[in-house]
Amino acid sequence: MLRTDTGWFVLDFEGEPLRPLEARRRPTSPLKDVAGMLRSLHYATAVARRQWGTAPERRGADRTAEPEPEVDDLAAAWERHNAEAFLAGYLDVDGTAELLPRSGGAREAVQAAFELEKAVYEVAYERAHRPDWVEVPLAAIARLIAS
Repeated sequence: MLRTDTGWFVLDFEGEPLRPLEARRRPTSPLKDVAGMLRSLHYATAVARRQWGTAPERRGADRTAEPEPEVDDLAAAWERHNAEAFLAGYLDVDGTAELLPRSGGAREAVQAAFELEKAVYEVAYERAHRPDWVEVPLAAIARLIAS
């Protein structure tokens, strides 16, 4: 939160310390924060996959070991269920519809664009701070481009 002469601003919920303060102060679509939450859910599944040894980087240097299909399936189902529940709850709040594109297809396209933007940012962040995590946003980029 930041107080200025003209009022209060939420800088961001997604925590992007590499972005300049001025860019974080600019008003933007609420779908940017929605995309940030969806990216957080994706990271939560990545943590679960790492913990149970199913993430690609935990399969050894040659990355040939097979993932645990049950864990991967459960993690994907958890992410999908929670993303759908979050979006349904978000869209159910009175007044939200007035802030978003009118058609569902347009909303989904804008949301996907913000998710892609966030994932690209995450690649730069992970390369600089946690190189062994860079596959998490790269997987999201591949999924978003494919869809």
